[in-house]
Amino acid sequence: MCIRDRIYFRNWLDFLCEFVPQLLFFVSTFVYMTLCIFIKWGTNWKGRTRDAPAIVSQMVKMFSTAGEVEKPLWGDGSGQTNLQQFLFVIAIISVLAMLIPKPIVLFLKHFGNSSGRFHLLDDDGERRNSALAGRDGDKIGEELMHVLIETIEFVLGSLSHTASYLRLWALSLAHGRLSVVLFDMTVRNASNFLSGVLGFLMLCLLTFGILLCMDLLECCLHSLRLHWVEFQSKFYKGDGRPFAPLSFRESLDLYVLGRSEA
Repeated sequence: MCIRDRIYFRNWLDFLCEFVPQLLFFVSTFVYMTLCIFIKWGTNWKGRTRDAPAIVSQMVKMFSTAGEVEKPLWGDGSGQTNLQQFLFVIAIISVLAMLIPKPIVLFLKHFGNSSGRFHLLDDDGERRNSALAGRDGDKIGEELMHVLIETIEFVLGSLSHTASYLRLWALSLAHGRLSVVLFDMTVRNASNFLSGVLGFLMLCLLTFGILLCMDLLECCLHSLRLHWVEFQSKFYKGDGRPFAPLSFRESLDLYVLGRSEA
């Protein structure tokens, strides 16, 4: 969606200074983390479980020690260290590319427009155009602050959005433990056939009322979060044309007004 918006509106500055650095940042961090997860899953750690690295700790150490590896996923760790150092540099360059080039281009563009306008001024219009230049300068300052806030929000948001999926893991563990507790309270402690049947019915009712309904609510809330917090923040700007719903009354009024003016 982001790249389609940039190409459709021909906003090449945002394409080069936002989309490309953000893509490189994702590849150098979270795509690499996903790759490490699959490599760890596909490796036989039997007999050497202590050598298996913790992926989260490895990613934290990657940024805290500039790519050093304590427990390698493959080989002696030299190749993984070189790869992580390279990805660390790419991530830092990506953040700087989101933060620095766009304000410079906007400033140079504003400076060029201001120079061209002042060369065409006469004595009568000098004060008026100076006021316009002041407003343009304020707009450039707002744009610089906007770029800074967006860069910080993107980096922190990427971490928080990824960590937010831990809630699904925690809820899965909670549901698993809750199902064991419900089974112990209803079916396992049954002393005869009748109590077993009643316990099974209670287990079904409690499973539907607690586990299934909680799962539905969880899926609904997480879907809303994915759309409005994570998905929309990747491309939505909120500075387009206001939504104008279809109205037959307004359409007929405009038609009648056009006929009367003609």
